[in-house]
Amino acid sequence: MVAKKVTGDTKKKVAPKKKVVVKKVAPKKVISNVAQEIENPKTETVMEKKIKFNKVYVIFGVALLILIVVFYLLWNWNKSKNVEISPTSNSLNLNQNNSTTTSTPVWDTVQNWNTVKVDYVWRLEDGTIFDSSIEEFAKKMKNYDPASGRKYEPLEFQVWAWNMIKWFDTGVVWMKLWEKKTLTIAPADAYWEKTIIQEVPLSNLQDIITQEVEKKNFEDKITQEVPVEMLGEKWKNLKVWEEIDISWVKWTVKSLNWTGVTLEIVNDQNPFYGKKLVVGLEWEYQGNKLTIKKIDDTNVTLEIQNKQNPFYGKKLIVWLEWTLPNWQKVKITEISSESVKVEMNNPHELAGKTLIFDVEIKEIK
Repeated sequence: MVAKKVTGDTKKKVAPKKKVVVKKVAPKKVISNVAQEIENPKTETVMEKKIKFNKVYVIFGVALLILIVVFYLLWNWNKSKNVEISPTSNSLNLNQNNSTTTSTPVWDTVQNWNTVKVDYVWRLEDGTIFDSSIEEFAKKMKNYDPASGRKYEPLEFQVWAWNMIKWFDTGVVWMKLWEKKTLTIAPADAYWEKTIIQEVPLSNLQDIITQEVEKKNFEDKITQEVPVEMLGEKWKNLKVWEEIDISWVKWTVKSLNWTGVTLEIVNDQNPFYGKKLVVGLEWEYQGNKLTIKKIDDTNVTLEIQNKQNPFYGKKLIVWLEWTLPNWQKVKITEISSESVKVEMNNPHELAGKTLIFDVEIKEIK
C-alpha cells in the first residue's frame, strides 16, 4: 500500500462509478490514490513479495559475508599463535616441535636407502637374549660386561647397504617412526644350518681353473652409471667430483642428471693394477698364481692355480674328506659330470638357530 501525506482539508472523492466510503483517519493523514491500487490489486501483491524476497537475500548475503570475515580473522589468529617473535631481533622463529627448520627431509616411514636408528633385542627361540641395544636387556646376556665401556644406544644403518643380516633390511622397510615389530629370521638366512650341503661346479675343484673375464674389470678406473633410485634422497645434494660411499667403496661423481649418476672408482683391487695387460703376465695372491693366457678386444682369459681347493692335488672320490685351515671339515657326498656335492660342519655358535629381533624405529633420515 502506498500512503501519501496530505493536509486535513484535501479530502477528495475517488472512483466516481462506485461509491466508496471514506473512513475518518487520524488527523493530518489520509489515504490517496486508492482507486489505482484497487484496480491493480495483483500488481501490488507481487511487488510486496519481491520486496520481501529482496530483503531475505540481502540479509543472507550480509550474514555470509560476516561468516567469511570471522573465519578469516580466526584463521590468521590461529596462525599467529605458532609464530614466536624473538624479543632481541626482528626475525621470526617457527615454534613447531621445538626444532630448527632444515633442508633435510623428515621421514615418517622407512624407505629403501634411508638411514635409520633402531633399538633392538636379539633373542633366540628359547628366550635367550643374545644381544641388545638397550642395557636393561643386555644385562641378561651371558657375556654382559659392565666394564666393557660399550655404549648402549640405537643401532644406525643404511637400508640395503648390505651391512646387516639378510632380511633385516627388508623387515624394517615401510615401518613407521616409533613403530615396534618382531622380525624372525630362519637359519638359512642367518648363520646357516649346523651342517651345510652345497653343490659346487666341478671346475671349481680342479687344480687348474681357466676363466674368461671381461677386459673392463682389469681397468685401473671403472665408470658406472647408477639409477637415482639406488641413492634415494642422497642424489639431490650430490655435486660433480664429490666422493660418496656405497657398500664400503668410495666412488667419485663424474656427472649427474635426473635419471642417473655416473660414478667412477679407482679399481685398486685389480690384481694387475697399474700394469699393462700382456699375455704371460702373472700375479700371485694367497698362494694362488694367476696367469694371463689370452687377450682380445673384450675379454681376458686367465689360468688360475687353485690352491684354495680343499682337495688340491687329490683325486676326487665320494667320502673324500678334508679339513680347512679354520678346522672346518669338508666331505664329498656325490659327484656328477658337472658338479660335486660337499658336506661341511658349520662351526658358528648360532648355526642352525632361528634369530628373533624385537625392533623399534627411533629415527629415520
